[in-house]
Amino acid sequence: MTRGPGTGRTLDGGTGGLAVAALDSSGRVVGWDAAMAVLTGVPADEAIGRHTSELFTLTGEDGTALALAAELSGTALLVTRTGRAVPVDVSCVGIGQGSEDAALIAVLAGRPAAGRPNRLRELLFACTAHELHGPLTVIHGHAQLLEASVSDPAAAESLDAIRDAVQMMRQVIDDLDMLIGDGPPTAPRVALEEIDARSLLRGTIRVLPSLRARTVIEEGARTVLRGDRLRLRQCLLIVLDNADKYAPDGPITLTVAKEGGWGVIAVTDEGPGIPAEEQGPVLRPYYRSAATRDRPGTGLGLHIANVLMASIGGRIDLASASSGGLRVELRLPLAGARHTARSHGSASGSPAADPARKPGRPRTLRGAGPAVPVCPANR
Repeated sequence: MTRGPGTGRTLDGGTGGLAVAALDSSGRVVGWDAAMAVLTGVPADEAIGRHTSELFTLTGEDGTALALAAELSGTALLVTRTGRAVPVDVSCVGIGQGSEDAALIAVLAGRPAAGRPNRLRELLFACTAHELHGPLTVIHGHAQLLEASVSDPAAAESLDAIRDAVQMMRQVIDDLDMLIGDGPPTAPRVALEEIDARSLLRGTIRVLPSLRARTVIEEGARTVLRGDRLRLRQCLLIVLDNADKYAPDGPITLTVAKEGGWGVIAVTDEGPGIPAEEQGPVLRPYYRSAATRDRPGTGLGLHIANVLMASIGGRIDLASASSGGLRVELRLPLAGARHTARSHGSASGSPAADPARKPGRPRTLRGAGPAVPVCPANR
């Protein structure tokens, strides 16, 4: 990055068709690369210090005027000051939101260049998946070797946890391959089976020593669900990880209940909770609740759980707990129930109410971003 005229910066070129601009909290340009100058027809020395509305306009697929903002992602039509219209893909990310030094980074790609980020993403994933498979195989192999020599029940549980983690990581890699591999994105593969909810909860808590001492399981009548055991467990781990992170001191309560033809696994904590008006948006990718933005996280965990629950015929609901914390409900059909998740209305009004819809996948640029179905993360 090199110093440009005025108080802004001229970003180095060589982006291969990707145009990058940096904006301050007022929307004025503080960084403008060579590709952006070519795309808009505005050189950096003219762009620095000016509001983007003076340099170009953006409209969505429905013709609605759009402004660059954090979490904006999708396709749009860019119109320059001379009236030239250019179809672009745009992605924005906010930095330091809520502070005086807040900034926005906007990346625009003319449609002919739009495939380049995808190719780079595919290459990055292929390399990552290749390098992960080796260590996972080694870990799994050593766990098998130790199995014959382990007699201590606690050590045996740890080996079970290692094998489960390897299996889950392999599933994550397979899901990513479907999402960003060479072919078109496809829904995650599922293996529907009957799941004893009580057994699932006990087994999950057993491999989480940090949570075991302060987790209370309130068991009612035996509840057998219909779903994918591995994915339901993945969702449960995401929710429990959030509870551990955002409510590190109080008890965590797990309950199992039946509601009509549905089984409900609820996780309740005594943390800061999520305001009612944010309980729907927080299921979108990268959304961070105002109550927890001061803590590390990516805003992906609940979105991932939302997508996975939808993929196995269920859904996730959020509510405020009586303790002031968060109550997360994972809902799946009871074994033998004759209905689909879509027939059950959502009390929270969240996007998860219709599992047939692809959560987090916007129809226009105004959406929150592409769906990210798998990877461990927090809210």
